[in-house]
Order: sequence, then C-alpha cells, then structure tokens
Amino acid sequence: MVGLGQWDIKNAEATKKMAKDFLSTWPLNSGFIRASLGEGIDKLPHQAVKAMDELDALAAKTEWNDFELGSSLGLRVRMLGSLVVSTLQQYFPNVLKDVPSLVDLLL
Repeated sequence: MVGLGQWDIKNAEATKKMAKDFLSTWPLNSGFIRASLGEGIDKLPHQAVKAMDELDALAAKTEWNDFELGSSLGLRVRMLGSLVVSTLQQYFPNVLKDVPSLVDLLL
C-alpha cells in the first residue's frame, strides 16, 4: 500500500507539471485557434468554445491550486473530445451511431 501511495504522489507531481506547461502555452494556442477560425469559431461545438474560454481565464493567472490544474486538463479533454466528435459527425456520421450517449455528453 505504501508503494501505491508513493506512486500516486509522483504521478500527481508529474501531472501538475504537465498542467502548468499546458497552461503556459495555452495563450499561444488559443490565439492561433481563434485567429485562424475567425468567425468560423461559431461553428464549433458550444462545449469546445466554452472550454477554450475557461482555459483562457485559467491561463491568465500566474499561480494555480491543484483543483485548477486538474480542471485545466479536464477542460482540454472536453475541448478536444467535443471537436473530435463534431468532426466525426460531420465527415463520418456512421462511426458514432453506436455511441449516442458519448456524443450527447461531449456536445
């Protein structure tokens, strides 16, 4: 059990670093996405844009608590997940016919 606890602590530290690294590059990525899409951003799933807005707010900070770091990773997953599902729906609609609840969750 002690080994498992130590593993979790090491994993948490690595995850915190990854979240901080992602937040440090998010303004660049957000600017690129928003500028390249222009008004086309309105065509993205609402969940993706909402996640981007929340990431923008988190990235504007210089210090984060553990919850915010975890949230930033979850927001990235939500954003990317909803974009993937939206793309699949548009170009490969039959792929998602067997997983409607996942689609509803991500969009």
